[in-house]
Amino acid sequence: MESVGGKCYQLYQELLELSKEQVKAWNNEDFNEETSLKHIEELLAKRQELIDKIDSIKGDYQDIAERAEIQKIIKEIIELDQQSIQFFSQQRKAIKQRLATIQRGKQSNKAYEPYSYQSDGYFIDQKK
Repeated sequence: MESVGGKCYQLYQELLELSKEQVKAWNNEDFNEETSLKHIEELLAKRQELIDKIDSIKGDYQDIAERAEIQKIIKEIIELDQQSIQFFSQQRKAIKQRLATIQRGKQSNKAYEPYSYQSDGYFIDQKK
């Protein structure tokens, strides 16, 4: 039977590989396509499943060597996560700029669009 430490080590290895795949996906995907976003959502869901498994089986095990190896893996995962965070920040800024451009365009269209007068014969009493 596999030890708790061995199982944790294996799950952390899988998490590391998934994190590498995730960073690769960030760099290769076109975020205007729905299929790309679904692929990334699937990766995030798998990642969360692995984290939940690790949390459920993680225990107090005494193998110092395994702990040291797991710490190395965790550091690599953290580095990859930092890359992902930077990518998300860049994407967020780009989206924010696009939204601002769209808002400015809407405002300029509204400013230069002629006011449409009411053509029906409604009377609104403004001196209530």
